[in-house]
Amino acid sequence: MGIVCNEMKFLAFSDFHGLFGLKNHFIDIKKKIKEYEPDFIILCGDFRNRASINLLNNRVKSLRLPVFYVWGNDDEVDPSFNLKYGTNMHLKLLQIPGSLDLFITGIGGDEIDVSNNITIFDKLLNNNLPLNGKIIIISHVPPYTICDKTIDNKNAGVKKYLEIILKYHPNLVLFGHIHEQFGCMKTINNIIFQNVGVKGIFIEYINDSFIINIEI
Repeated sequence: MGIVCNEMKFLAFSDFHGLFGLKNHFIDIKKKIKEYEPDFIILCGDFRNRASINLLNNRVKSLRLPVFYVWGNDDEVDPSFNLKYGTNMHLKLLQIPGSLDLFITGIGGDEIDVSNNITIFDKLLNNNLPLNGKIIIISHVPPYTICDKTIDNKNAGVKKYLEIILKYHPNLVLFGHIHEQFGCMKTINNIIFQNVGVKGIFIEYINDSFIINIEI
């Protein structure tokens, strides 16, 4: 049995696609892994960057850490599609390996996918959320009105998704999708919402609290 603890560190990224052409952003992830020594990685969709599935599998494998992900609207796969490496968190809930009380769940795809799967997600959380534990929810699209303003000042998030979040009160919600809002963070009812973006964020979980550093 491995060592378990209630202190962990992790990196989260989203939206590698097309922002810098065909750049291999996984090189940057490896540099940040070396610098921050995280316990695991989170990818919040649109991280395929036109790479083939075989190439993406190799890139995820090369990180040599647990990787939890959801797909985005431009990844060109069904939200439930599983890579050979890493764990697709779409409509799943798992305890983070090595943690005492840290759990992760997710809902992937675009706004339509989230809306179509929100009832299933509701049932998953209702039936499986631990009585005690810290919960991370990951998605690609944001909840409505939370770091979701587009360049034309419209809210692009999903209303039903926000309703589910407020209903179950997770501790941390990570997403991407809206490039104009990369790095945006809000706290509502002690829930931390973070648009992680292509540069990524570094998060420490210490003493039952999440400490977020977006300057990485």
